Amino acid sequence: MAKTSVRLNPIGSVLIAMYGATIGKLGILKIPATTNQACCACVPFTDIYNEFLFYFLMSQKVAFVKRGEGGAQPNISKEKIVSTLMPLPPVAEQKRIVEKLRILQPYIDYYAVLEKSDIKLTQSFPEKLKKSILQYAVQGKLVPQDPADEPASVLLERIRAEKEQLIKEGKIKRDKHESVIFRRDNSYYEKVDGIERCIDDELPFEIPENWEWVRFFSIVEIATNLVSPERYFDYMHIAPDNIEKSTGTLLECRTVAQDKVSSPNHLFFKGQILYSKIRPLLRKAVIAPFDGLCSADMYPLKTPLNKEYLLRYILSDSFNAQVATAMSSRVKMPKINQAELSKVLIPVPPIQEQERIVNKIKELYMALV
Repeated sequence: MAKTSVRLNPIGSVLIAMYGATIGKLGILKIPATTNQACCACVPFTDIYNEFLFYFLMSQKVAFVKRGEGGAQPNISKEKIVSTLMPLPPVAEQKRIVEKLRILQPYIDYYAVLEKSDIKLTQSFPEKLKKSILQYAVQGKLVPQDPADEPASVLLERIRAEKEQLIKEGKIKRDKHESVIFRRDNSYYEKVDGIERCIDDELPFEIPENWEWVRFFSIVEIATNLVSPERYFDYMHIAPDNIEKSTGTLLECRTVAQDKVSSPNHLFFKGQILYSKIRPLLRKAVIAPFDGLCSADMYPLKTPLNKEYLLRYILSDSFNAQVATAMSSRVKMPKINQAELSKVLIPVPPIQEQERIVNKIKELYMALV
């Protein structure tokens, strides 16, 4: 058998990893064994209990990791381990300490699990808080109601009158199944095609007295306008991937030519809301900061409401829960069509309160940065 310089470490040796992500990992040999250069074997002297040494080295893991930083691959050397100062109680006390640590170890492990959970909670807290803020906002609980505000019912009457004028001028077509939602006897009713029905079981939550419920298509125009991209190569192009999920933030985007767009896309205009209609990208919406083309998997939306308010509602859990219900039968076609989207219920505050809600959301979101 060829000779080797590798040392055979005895049973009871304490091994500690010295390289990379494993720095500080420990073990006690149950059999005689050798190690490679990534491990340091610590053979205790007569008056050092090996399990006491094991727990001491475990207590130094954070310090070892810190001392291993700085190179391309973090590592600690044998010299750094050997030079570590170590308190040394009598052997009998070392064994009492180890015995107590054995009893406490399950609790220590459990605490470590809780600590990891707490870190995850802390990291996810801002996002969860934002969702709560949004939900409070769309339920009328974020800012106080002002009796001086013009009721939302007056706003909706004005919108209906404006639509009626556009119909007379031939600029838009009359809705085939126009919806009017109203209160009566502490319940909500909807009138469509002359037929009234109670819709209390459809409402996702209660709203303040001066708010109103409407169907999506009553206050939002889906401004589809598919065009061939050849004439718009210099326009900016927006696809769902260019929008940050759940925030309404536009990420970096490029021109139609740079994205090599070849199929028809929607022509949109500054100020319209661009809404991704395809699952799992439904929580992607943004207010267009310029004219451009957007993916055919998106809807350009126009509304007489405060655009920021409508955007926030589209990003809310309530809106997306309704969309999910509407799409529950569309397994093979994971897109929400216009007919399904048009039935989603929208809570409408007075126009002045819409602005206050938007400003309050911005203020609170800034505080979380």
